[in-house]
Amino acid sequence: MSNTINHQKKLQKQIDKLSNIIKNNNDKVKDFQQRVKGLEEQNHTHTQLIQFYEDTLNLTPTILYDSGRDKKYVYGKVWWFKDGVGSKKKEYRYFLGKMDKKKPKSFWKDKLLSVFYEKEKETIEKIKP
Repeated sequence: MSNTINHQKKLQKQIDKLSNIIKNNNDKVKDFQQRVKGLEEQNHTHTQLIQFYEDTLNLTPTILYDSGRDKKYVYGKVWWFKDGVGSKKKEYRYFLGKMDKKKPKSFWKDKLLSVFYEKEKETIEKIKP
């Protein structure tokens, strides 16, 4: 009869050992799932940042000739994010200078973009990964 008890004890030890292995594996799976979830959230954040930077890089400037008092001035406007990533866009309008028919449209666009980047530099730089 002692032989039977020994076999039962050995089998119980195997059951306990395998149960512990399963428990450890489940703990590891939960840990990996949490890591994966964290990485997915990080990827989502980075995707939003990429979209923000691409939108900022690919601004479409609009030049408004013959504006202001006596129609002597040039203004420019762009549509850009109101509060940074994920917010609605709003119109930003800037004074560019006096009307000059000799200057090409590309000059005014470059000037508008440089004024825009200078004025919104802090907003762009504060949004970092």
